[in-house]
Amino acid sequence: MNKILIIGRLTADPELNFTQSGNAVCRVTVATDRAYQAEGRKNTDFIRVVAWRGVAETLAKYMHKGSMVAVEGELHVESYEDKEGVRRISPEVLANRIKFLDYRAKGQKTPESVPEVPGVEVGYDPKDLPFEEDTEQAELPF
Repeated sequence: MNKILIIGRLTADPELNFTQSGNAVCRVTVATDRAYQAEGRKNTDFIRVVAWRGVAETLAKYMHKGSMVAVEGELHVESYEDKEGVRRISPEVLANRIKFLDYRAKGQKTPESVPEVPGVEVGYDPKDLPFEEDTEQAELPF
């Protein structure tokens, strides 16, 4: 199984492009903070995300730099040789589903104005996250 879930903020405004066959594609980078902080400093990962078709169009139309999103998808790792002949790897998430967590649209639009598109959701409900709340106060071994 290849499944990944990331939550973070867009590092730039999404740009919508189209393939030669007319399919919409949107590439963005999502900044997500690691839970572990070394010496009090925040560690942030910058993860490339690719969305296609309706998800891409909706992402580009309603989200902007700083928007918080949850991205569910698959990890793809491309391998290529650069100009110097050095083998490089390029990981990215192929988004199957994107949820807008802090909806602040461009202009005066409201969350209700986002059209229903398969793979796109608006709003945040902690019950939607695939984690269970740990209510037991177990004694830690350290």
